[in-house]
Amino acid sequence: MRDENVKLSKKIFEELEPEEKIILYALGALNNTPLNSKIKLHKLLFLVSNVFPQLNELLEFEEHFLGPYSEKINYILDDLISLGLVEKKVANTNLLKKVWKYIND
Repeated sequence: MRDENVKLSKKIFEELEPEEKIILYALGALNNTPLNSKIKLHKLLFLVSNVFPQLNELLEFEEHFLGPYSEKINYILDDLISLGLVEKKVANTNLLKKVWKYIND
């Protein structure tokens, strides 16, 4: 059963759009330490997008009262949750361990 889950995760991961993969990598960037809020995810990706302008074009950041905001990040995050690649807890959002293992292999 575990091998089937890993194969399924790999197949799903390979079919993801580049911006979806970037969000998965960002969620696992700190050794899979959960991010405490979506705000931190938006800020992290905004900082990265300053180094990679094409990422800024993909995620379409705008000014918001809590800092940079991308509506697209929220949509992508919801999609990743529905695919079972990310789990959302009340205070944290983090990668499932099976996805973290695949990304690091």
